[in-house]
Amino acid sequence: MKILFLFLSISIISFSQNNDSTFIRNVYNKALSEGKSYEDLRELCKKIGARLSGSAEAEMAVQWSKTKMESYGFDKVYLQEISKSI
Repeated sequence: MKILFLFLSISIISFSQNNDSTFIRNVYNKALSEGKSYEDLRELCKKIGARLSGSAEAEMAVQWSKTKMESYGFDKVYLQEISKSI
């Protein structure tokens, strides 16, 4: 009985790990084939440019990011105040 239980346990664990691997692989493949991250990075770098802290470009990048996340349908997007020390 113990051997049967051990065999079933190992089989279930092995099956679960295989399902996890398959799921992770599918997410990875979809991100590569349908992802927009490289296009977003290009847009951020080319349209906004360098983003030194406190600069107009940094503020533009913050607003761009907020708008982008809202367009992706994130549940809640908000900005937090930060202190700028000079």
